[in-house]
Order: sequence, then C-alpha cells, then structure tokens
Amino acid sequence: MSYEPQRFDHSIPVRIDLYSDTHTRPTRAMKQAMLDVEVGDEQNQTTEGVRLLDQAISQRVGVIVVFGTSPDTLAAPLEAAKRAKIPVVLAFYGDPGVPPAAMKAKWNVVSNSTYCYSCAAALVADYAISATKGHVHAMMTWDPTAQSSVALKRGFSSELTRWCKITCTAKYVNTPASDAFNLTTTATAAAVESPKTNFIFPQYDGYIEAVLPAISAAHAQSRVMVGSDNADLAQMREMAAGSPVKVDIGSPVAWSGWAVVDQSIRAMLHAAPAKNENLPLRVFDAKNVHRVNLSADEETWYGKINYRAGYERLWGVKR
Repeated sequence: MSYEPQRFDHSIPVRIDLYSDTHTRPTRAMKQAMLDVEVGDEQNQTTEGVRLLDQAISQRVGVIVVFGTSPDTLAAPLEAAKRAKIPVVLAFYGDPGVPPAAMKAKWNVVSNSTYCYSCAAALVADYAISATKGHVHAMMTWDPTAQSSVALKRGFSSELTRWCKITCTAKYVNTPASDAFNLTTTATAAAVESPKTNFIFPQYDGYIEAVLPAISAAHAQSRVMVGSDNADLAQMREMAAGSPVKVDIGSPVAWSGWAVVDQSIRAMLHAAPAKNENLPLRVFDAKNVHRVNLSADEETWYGKINYRAGYERLWGVKR
C-alpha cells in the first residue's frame, strides 16, 4: 500500500458523492473512515448523471465516484470536475488497472476499483467446459460500449479458445443497455431454437430473468444450462431451486465498497492508486449453493475474512 494514514486529517469532514446505478453502497466504509458521504442514483439516465455531477461540483466535494459508467457519457461535467480539481474514481469499470493517462489528462480520472470481470467469465467458461465434457455450444450477450461487458466477453472467449478451440463454439450477441432486457430475451429465444445450444451466458445475472422464460417456452430446461456473474440473491435462489441456472460467479459486495473507499482516500491524498484492490471471486454452482445460507447476509457467503481490519489499519482509524 502506498500512503501513510497519518497524512489524512480525519477531523475535517470530506463529502464524497457516489453516482451509482448499482446495488453497491460503500456508505458504512465511508463513515468508518470518518468521511461524509452523499449518494446519488443516476437511474440509468445520462441526463440525471449530468445533473448529479453538476451538483457535486457546485458543492466542492472531495472526490467523485462513478459506478459502472463510461466517462465518455459524462464528458462535459467530468471536464468541469477537472477544472474544479476534483479527482474522479471509477468503480466496476472493466478489469483492474490504473486508468490510461489520457483519462487523467482529460477528466482527472485517477483510479478504478473493480474486480476481475474477465476472470469471472473465464470461470463460467471452465464450468461450462467441464459440464459439457468439452463440447460447449454457447450464446453470450454483451455490450461493446461497456468495459465490464467487454472484459466478460474477453474472458469467456479466451477460455474456450484455450481449452476447446475445436470442439467448443460461441455466438456473441450485442445487447446494448438501452434495451438489454428485451434484446436478451430475443437472443435467447433464437439461440435455443438450435438443438445444439447447451449454454446461455447473459452478461450479468440480473438478465437471467430475461433468459429463463425463453428457455421454458422452448421446453429446453433439461438441455440448456445458464451461467453468469454477480451472484445476486434472486439468481442464487433460482439456482438452489433447481432451475437451468447452474453457475454464478460472485464477488463480495460489502468488500467492494471498502475498496472504493480506499481508492477514494488515495485520490484525496494525491497518493498513488492501487493497481488492483484484489477483490476475491467465488464460484457458486448447483452443488455448493446448498451449503450457503441464502437467508444470511451476503457477506457470509464468502467465508470469515476480516478485510475491514486491514483497511482500518491502513487508514489509521479504529472502530
């Protein structure tokens, strides 16, 4: 880790605005680091995202965190944030890594807090390869304008090429965010018309709800498996109930929130960003899901790891 906690004056409240259309809310970690936090939801609408960013700039916040959205779609307000000398942290934007120098020069984007999406997709591919004995015939949806989706496609396709280039096939269907749910249903219905199709990978597990009705309509529940990433509760329950959902790759949501805060503090200190917060992944499948208490807090699904204590030591705070 690359900064000294004592350099940060915790007696001065710092307001951080999080603009998010995701379920991750690192508010608890923000408060533990003695920071004030304001959360805004852009509701998948660029105009609302622009309004929230303009508001944050007028309030002179300490740092802006943008969740899962390409900076290109918020170019004008982010340029204003740079003029106001407010650093920007990306979250869940593709695979881990320090953002390109061009992003810092244009928008003062200094870091990215995310898990390895390509790794998660590779694990989905590994499951499919094993379950089909090396004969995967898949359809995957993706959005080429979203870096996380691009990373998912890269991870899935690379793993299939690595292990079963000759015997595995995959079709990749573009389902842009503007109409992703309906397009996912249509793509699935078309894919399962082929008796060869045996695996469907919607780019995020929230879209499994668009996949299952199409599989049922084709009476393909016993032939087609479904796998994805995020391990959200609804999809975990569907897997436990014996639906076509057979694998879901998860990363702990609460831990992700603390990682966002870590990058945010680094940004406010003008310290070097972490290249990788090393957020873990876990494979949940139709067998081990029954060993998980789905009624308990999501954090318990990943075992007893006291990551909070490590961050608190790093930040120089105590509970």
